[in-house]
Amino acid sequence: MIGLLSSTVALTGCGVPITGPWDDPAKQIVADPATYSSERMKVGNLSRSVREKLPQPGTEALGFKTLKVSASLHTEGAEGKSTDSEVESTYINDQDDGFVRGITHQTRNGLPYFFSLDLTYRGLAPFIEQSGMTTALRLPGLERAREIKEWPADVRNVPEHGTFTFEWESMYYFGSSLQMSRRVTCTSGDNYPASRFMPQVPGQAVDMTCTFFNKNGIETRREKLVYLRTYGIALTVELTQASAKSTVQYKTLVAE
Repeated sequence: MIGLLSSTVALTGCGVPITGPWDDPAKQIVADPATYSSERMKVGNLSRSVREKLPQPGTEALGFKTLKVSASLHTEGAEGKSTDSEVESTYINDQDDGFVRGITHQTRNGLPYFFSLDLTYRGLAPFIEQSGMTTALRLPGLERAREIKEWPADVRNVPEHGTFTFEWESMYYFGSSLQMSRRVTCTSGDNYPASRFMPQVPGQAVDMTCTFFNKNGIETRREKLVYLRTYGIALTVELTQASAKSTVQYKTLVAE
């Protein structure tokens, strides 16, 4: 999963003012996203009842501590307007439990445009999210899982031709709070050499499609991803929503 500008920005823009020594409140995130992420986007910030249903530290080793990618992003809007931007994302594995902190910056015409922070399970399902325009005057809203309703068995192995579903309830905080229902169903295809995705990537990869639904069972977005087995993370290559369709062309990948 990669943090991309989406129709949710209209909602996340309804954040609340920040107090503190910032001329522009969004600078609290933009100026030092690594520190902000380490404080806000961590499993320890989820409730005990949620954490008890998640993989425990040390039980799901990933093939990296930090993974950095850069990419070009092309978006076709529903009204026919297209835009191009550049994306840089950093994924951080804190405790080998399958969860990854993501930090994404998006630029247009060389200027900062959009940021996204999240905590996902292997890049597939987001359990904490916060994103917004770089020039926002208010801190964007934050969405955090509050109850796990379905967790697929043995999902860590992402079987070929498999189908699995994550389902949870979350709270969206933007001054007041709003309860939201989330469900993601993912399907996988055939294994193939990961070098077909990027020449320097070792091991195997598998293409995936993850479809997101709201509480009424209506599809809200669909992502096509490449799951890199050596690293244990999925990277988005296409995102489709009612408002736009975005495609991602990866340029660099560095794992440490």
